[in-house]
Amino acid sequence: MVKVLGIAAVAVILSAGTAVADPGEFNGFYVGGIASAVFESPSATLFDDHVGGDPPLHSGTRDRPAYGVKGGYNYQFDRYVVGVESDWMWGTGKSETAILDDGGPGIDSASARLESLGTVRGRLGYAFFDNAMVFGTAGIGWGNAEFSFRDADQISGIARFHSSDMAAVYGGGFELLFAYNLVLTAEYLHYNFDKTVFIADAPQLNGGSDVATSLGPIDTLRVSVSYKFGGGEEWEPPPPLK
Repeated sequence: MVKVLGIAAVAVILSAGTAVADPGEFNGFYVGGIASAVFESPSATLFDDHVGGDPPLHSGTRDRPAYGVKGGYNYQFDRYVVGVESDWMWGTGKSETAILDDGGPGIDSASARLESLGTVRGRLGYAFFDNAMVFGTAGIGWGNAEFSFRDADQISGIARFHSSDMAAVYGGGFELLFAYNLVLTAEYLHYNFDKTVFIADAPQLNGGSDVATSLGPIDTLRVSVSYKFGGGEEWEPPPPLK
C-alpha cells in the first residue's frame, strides 16, 4: 500500500507538465475519494494477573490502509490559493497479538483497530504552474479506535473498549488540476493525538487483569482524486461518423 501511494505521488509530480487547465481554475467547490496509508496505529496492552504479574501483552502497531471521502472550497487570487477542506476516513484491519495463557488452556490476546479519522482544515497554496500548486494545511482532527482483550483465566473472557481524541492536524502536499475538472492530490498529514487510558481491575474481565489503551500520534500519506465544480474543459461527445 505504501509503495502504491508513493508511486502515485511521484506520478502526480511528473504529470505537472502534461495536465491542462486555465489560470485561476483552482477556484470552486470539489468532492473526491481518498486512499491512505496510516502509520502508528492505536495499540492495546493486557496486564494478565495485574501489573507486576505476567509479562504485559502488547497488540503492537501496524501500517494499515484507510479509505474515505472529502470535500472543500478553494479561492484563487493571482498565484495564491486559500481554501477549507473537510474529510472522513474509515480504517481497515487490526493489530493483534495472542499467546497461550500461563494459567491453563486458552488464549490471551490484545488487539487495536482504528475505526475512523476526520479533519476540518484550512489550506494555503501557491500555484507555480497554472495547473499545479504546493500547499500547507492545518486544522482540527479527530479519531476513533476500538480495543479488545481476552483473558483465558476469566469466565467472561473478553473486554471491549472504545476511545476517541481530538487534536491539531497539519501537513502539506501537491495538487494537480487536469482537464474535465479532475484534481489529483498527494499529501502528508500528522494527527497529534495523545490519549492513553489505564483501567485497573477491568470489570469485563472479572477484575482479574488490568488493561491500557493508547491512541497516540498518527501519520498518513494520502492520494485523492476529486471533481471540481465549475470552470475547466467540459467533455463533449465525439462527432457522428459520416
